[in-house]
Amino acid sequence: MIRVFIVDEVRLTCDMLTAVLKEKSDIEVVGWATTVDEAIPQLSECDVVLVTTTLSKDGAYELTYIVTKNNLPPKVLIIGMTESREAIIRYIEAGAAGYVHRQDAVDRLLANIRAAYNDEAIVSPGIAAAIMARLAQLASSPMTALLREELADSNELTKREREVLNLIKQNFSNREFASYLTIEIGTVKNHVHNILEKLSLNSRRDTAIYWSMAGRN
Repeated sequence: MIRVFIVDEVRLTCDMLTAVLKEKSDIEVVGWATTVDEAIPQLSECDVVLVTTTLSKDGAYELTYIVTKNNLPPKVLIIGMTESREAIIRYIEAGAAGYVHRQDAVDRLLANIRAAYNDEAIVSPGIAAAIMARLAQLASSPMTALLREELADSNELTKREREVLNLIKQNFSNREFASYLTIEIGTVKNHVHNILEKLSLNSRRDTAIYWSMAGRN
């Protein structure tokens, strides 16, 4: 069961989304909030948080950043996006697991919720190209060179953790990890948690980017 939490300033929007999602057998809406401050204390009990871009004071970005920085459990899905590539990349860099355009149908929302839950992402070819361009830009920065040296010198990771890292680079889901390595999903989560701690990173996305920059195979 995918536990979903909704954040939107308009109570009616929360009610409408709840009504749509509660009809799905694999999704449970566990709560809602109208502000970032209301939402944060309640996020420990959900798997995916839906955040609308209409939150005032750039609230959607703020909540995404807080969840990522503090390594909170849920994946953040931004809903109500425009077609702006710059805006989408900004949310992804903050740690968002996915996005849904304001004109997208309900099926698209459901697909993104399920993808985020399974550590997957649904992006258009245009956004994928923009992400690659951004990665190339970051890879050429002076700070990246320093980071590459630090990671290349790291000997703290076990052989199994390095295997997991290479699969993270290939965007494997937890289920795919478990099947490929013939281990339990709980064990996969433990490996990912240990890797994040050892490399002082906040998300699997950061890990994939940094490990690629380190030139590891």
